[in-house]
Amino acid sequence: MNIQLTISLLVSDRMATLGRCLSSLKPLLRELDSELIVVYTGHNPDTLELAKQYTSHIIPFTWCNDFAKARNVGLSAAKGEWFLYLDDDEWFEDVDEILYFFKSGEYRQYQTAFYIQRNYTDWEGISYADAYVGRMCRLLPETRFVFPIHENIKPYPEPSKRFGTFVHHFGYVGVKNDAQQAEKSDRNLALLVKRLETEPASAHLYAQAAQEYSGSREFVTAIDYCRKGLKLAQKTREPDSLEMWLQLELPTLISYTGNRKLALEEGERLLASPRLLEVGRLNLAAMLVDLCWDLKEYRKGLEYVRQYRQTLEYLWEHSEKAMSQNGITATFASGELQAVPVYVKGLFFASELQAANATSNTDHTSDTKLPAAPLETIDSDTKPPDAFAATVNIRSTSDAFGTIHQILSWIPWEDKIRIEPQYENLDEWKRRYPDQKSAILEGYAGLDTENFYVNLQKAYYAEDLNQNADMHSHQDLKTTGRLADENKNCGDFWQLCTANCPLQFLAPLVEMAVRNDFSLKILLDRLSLEDWDICASALAQRTELPVIDEFCQKLLPELSESGYPLFAERLIQHFLERQLTQGLLEPSRLLTLLKKYCESAVSDAKMIYRDELLKDADSYILPAKYKFAVRIQNVLRLMETQDYGRCIPLLTEALHLCPQLSIAVSGLTKYLNEQLKNPPQPTSAEFASLGGQVKQMLHGLMANRQWQEAYGVNAQLIALLPDDLEVLRLKQEILTASQV
Repeated sequence: MNIQLTISLLVSDRMATLGRCLSSLKPLLRELDSELIVVYTGHNPDTLELAKQYTSHIIPFTWCNDFAKARNVGLSAAKGEWFLYLDDDEWFEDVDEILYFFKSGEYRQYQTAFYIQRNYTDWEGISYADAYVGRMCRLLPETRFVFPIHENIKPYPEPSKRFGTFVHHFGYVGVKNDAQQAEKSDRNLALLVKRLETEPASAHLYAQAAQEYSGSREFVTAIDYCRKGLKLAQKTREPDSLEMWLQLELPTLISYTGNRKLALEEGERLLASPRLLEVGRLNLAAMLVDLCWDLKEYRKGLEYVRQYRQTLEYLWEHSEKAMSQNGITATFASGELQAVPVYVKGLFFASELQAANATSNTDHTSDTKLPAAPLETIDSDTKPPDAFAATVNIRSTSDAFGTIHQILSWIPWEDKIRIEPQYENLDEWKRRYPDQKSAILEGYAGLDTENFYVNLQKAYYAEDLNQNADMHSHQDLKTTGRLADENKNCGDFWQLCTANCPLQFLAPLVEMAVRNDFSLKILLDRLSLEDWDICASALAQRTELPVIDEFCQKLLPELSESGYPLFAERLIQHFLERQLTQGLLEPSRLLTLLKKYCESAVSDAKMIYRDELLKDADSYILPAKYKFAVRIQNVLRLMETQDYGRCIPLLTEALHLCPQLSIAVSGLTKYLNEQLKNPPQPTSAEFASLGGQVKQMLHGLMANRQWQEAYGVNAQLIALLPDDLEVLRLKQEILTASQV
């Protein structure tokens, strides 16, 4: 019987992943006429025992720092019509496509195949980069592995099948320390330099050496090897994926030296090369956008955004090129993944240029040449244009804003994973260009998407129209055609946003509700106490101090009436914390704010905890804010009896409980120390009565403009009532009036 598929597995001692790897191969071993060959380089008997459970075909191999030799051992023993290889730190997510490939007979139409290697950069498996790897081929007599590191199968003929299936690979997550990494790099470089002595015309070896030197941060040497490899690669009749990778690696390495201007110039030269493949053009355009961003080359940057988009559209239409042009880490997937960051930078570029254009027009000094807007697209049957194929003069604001609106329309708003990390940058874009706010919101208003962020911007747009009723009637909102959802108003968009609001946008949503008298209940019903805490803290930081009390008082009744008194207390606490941490406060103001804060914290705790628990203020169950409030309340009571000495230890404890209120505690401590040094003299009832009578006499003298006599009486009052502020104020009035 014929063996359809040989699976060759290089196994060391990675027990953490070997079990998953072998388990993922079971469907292939079960449903196909296939064999598993293990090339074993390890020393752990447990590893060997696990491998023996899946196959008896185990070939011991003494490691000699040559991956190709190790792979060729498994290849030489293979009996299958097709050959597949992988490592013991990889495992398939599923193999359904591969099973269908063989069961349906589709494999007869191909010579080779690629699947995806998903390379993770963190142990959580959240961040990763996908790369197509050529690891399946029809076995030919001349099939062999070449290169001691980063080994490849040669020959690897067309046609090739591209699978959507992928292997998980955590091998690039930083598990080695610096010394181990340096040792590995030195070992690899020694092998490569030795191999180059016998194969000086190998562009592939130069590319590998460039990678290794880059990993060792020897960027100047890496650049030299990269240039030599690129020169060799360009001798081939047709450009290939290796040449494309070198073309992208060269400006990357130059940028690592810190010379980003030179990197931009090199990238521009390569972008104009007719030998640059379309996938390379896509990735390089994205790289040049980043370089222009760093160098503040806004006009060039916007042009590369245009080229990026044009190339992306071209590759969408020519999927066979998108799939086949696979330059190691430079793939269509890696280029497409950069779309959202590229577009967001494009928005900044366009706004910077519009701001410069507006200034230029105001100064009447010059016309600024900007890329055409809206940005043109290309005929999908033509090759993407060379660099700077077209620029025109933008002489009107509408042209520049047309560019912004078109870039907004390119963003894949429904792709939450890619778009949500950019919300902060999009907010910064709007904040940085306040003069363009209306046009920016108008751009969002024309988008047809259910994306949360866009709906929020539409709400802002509708709100602006309502606030400028003298310029835009409500009917204007429906007839201008600027809102994609013509029948929705600000409240409608606000309500849509409440359904799936990210935490960082709760505060803006609440602010909008307060401004427009929207009921918050629909939003509050969806929030946990933890969510509201985050929102209340953000509200406190976003609200200007002069209006903080007014805003809080607008919001508190809504919270209570909606059945969320605990939310109200948390809001009070966060707003008071903001006021208590604004530097030095006048003592009476400080005492008033602290009293309110403590009352709120105690009220908060009473809603959550039973009375018997609250009796022990030091219980580990109780929150720090409650313990802080109890101590400060005790301090305030002691101050009423002028028992200042017992206050200081309580303040020390309070400081440890709520370090975020250290400014307030320090201010109170300073005030108490002043009182300890200069304690106020107690005033008896008789003294107070006498003082009142003397004040009446003083007011009479002042009314009769008897300033000399009034001054003498005031001096007696100061001795009698040294802390009476009215007496001190009257003294100043007497002195001022006597000068007239």
